[in-house]
Amino acid sequence: MDKRIIDRITKLGGKSAFESENLLRNMESISLSKSYLMQDFSDYLEDDLLDRIKTEGILPESEIPYPRIQYKTEKFTSFTKGTADYDEYSGFIHKEYVSSVIPCNDLEFLIIGESNSYPNYYFICLSDKDISNPKVYTTDHEVFFREIEELGRFSDFLDLFVSEDEYKVEINKLRE
Repeated sequence: MDKRIIDRITKLGGKSAFESENLLRNMESISLSKSYLMQDFSDYLEDDLLDRIKTEGILPESEIPYPRIQYKTEKFTSFTKGTADYDEYSGFIHKEYVSSVIPCNDLEFLIIGESNSYPNYYFICLSDKDISNPKVYTTDHEVFFREIEELGRFSDFLDLFVSEDEYKVEINKLRE
């Protein structure tokens, strides 16, 4: 994996063990064990939380409910016959649309993030040729795989997560 990705995972307090040329194994080796605030969290703070920040100085990050993102790895195989995903989604998700948006040979995916904001799901194509920094796509629960957008690269995805240091900087700005 790209050094920038390894550094970002470390900054977020996570761990990784990129030992192979297998994208799935590399992604599964990442451990980010908590739910993280997303970079734009201060835009969504409710007045009572803003007041607490201004009066108390610091607010435990865990007390801010929105927007949050959680790293996870869950295979999604809606186009692979014989899988539970295929049975559930074969009439719902259209291969022609998905392949027009995602230029991968094999349309098997790995959901790598879930958020409580829009969009809800972040995923990669497991046959992405750039295993060091694969493209990340998004979809929302209301249009699940019927509307897909490209977010950028995996490094961009990790930049959505707020580290402890970034949280402190943002809270200090809000106190001013």
